[in-house]
Amino acid sequence: MITTYQNQQVFGTITADRNDPALNTITTDLNDPVLGTSSIDSNVAVFVLSTISTDPNDPVFGNISTHRNDPVFCTIDTDRNVPVLGTISTDQYHPVFCNISTDQNDPILSTISIDQNDPVFGTISTDRNDPVHRTFSAERNDPVRRTFSAERNDPVRRTITTDRNDHVLGTITTHRNDPVLSTITTHQNDPVLCNIATDRNDPVLFTITIDRNDRALATIGTITPDQNDTVLCTINTGRNDPVLGTISTDLNDAVFGTISTHRNDPVLSTIDTD
Repeated sequence: MITTYQNQQVFGTITADRNDPALNTITTDLNDPVLGTSSIDSNVAVFVLSTISTDPNDPVFGNISTHRNDPVFCTIDTDRNVPVLGTISTDQYHPVFCNISTDQNDPILSTISIDQNDPVFGTISTDRNDPVHRTFSAERNDPVRRTFSAERNDPVRRTITTDRNDHVLGTITTHRNDPVLSTITTHQNDPVLCNIATDRNDPVLFTITIDRNDRALATIGTITPDQNDTVLCTINTGRNDPVLGTISTDLNDAVFGTISTHRNDPVLSTIDTD
C-alpha cells in the first residue's frame, strides 16, 4: 500500500524491482496535482500518472483505478514474467488513457475498461507468450479507441467491445499463431470501425458485429486475414449501417463463413478472395 495525503505536490514514478510479491494498491487523496496513484476518489484533480513499471519476477500487480476528472493516465509497463496485471479502470471524464504494454510471459492482463467521456484510449499491446489478453471495453462517448495489437503466441484475445458513441475504433491486429481472436462488437452510433487484420496461422477470427446506426464502418475499412487463417466466421451489421467496404482473404483460408447486413445498409461493396 502506498498512500499520499493532502497537497502532496509530486508523486512521479512508481517502480518495483525483483521479487516484490505484491504491489497491490496505490492511492492518493486530496489535491495531489501530479500523481503516482490509481484509486482517486470524487473530484480529485489529479493531472498526471506518468509511469508505473514493474521489473523481473514481480508476481502480482493488483488494481489500478482512477475516478473523476483525471486528465492524463499515461503509461503502465510490466517486464519479464509478471504473472498478473489485474484490473485497470478509469471513470468519468479522463481525457487521455495512453499506453498499456506487457512484455515476456505475462500470463494475464485481465481487464481494461474506461467509462464515460474518455476522449482517447491510445495503445494496448502484449508481447511474447502472454497466454490471456482477456477483455477490453470502452463505454459512453469515448471518441477514440485507437490500436489493439497482440504479438507472438497469445492464445486468447477474447473480446473487444465499444458502447455508445465511440467515434473511432481504429486498428485491431494480431500476429503469429494467435489461436483465437473471438468477438469484435460495437454498439450504438459508432461512426467508424477501421481496420481488422490477422497474420500467419490465426485459426479463428470469430464474429464481428456492429449494431444501430454505425455510420461508416470505414467501411469496416478492411478485414484482411493472411496465410492459413482457418476460419473467418461471421460478419454481421445491423440497422442503418451505410457502408461495409472491403473484405479480402489470402492464401489457403479454409472457410469464410457468413456476411449479413440488415435494414437499409446502402452498400456492401467488395468481397474478394485470392
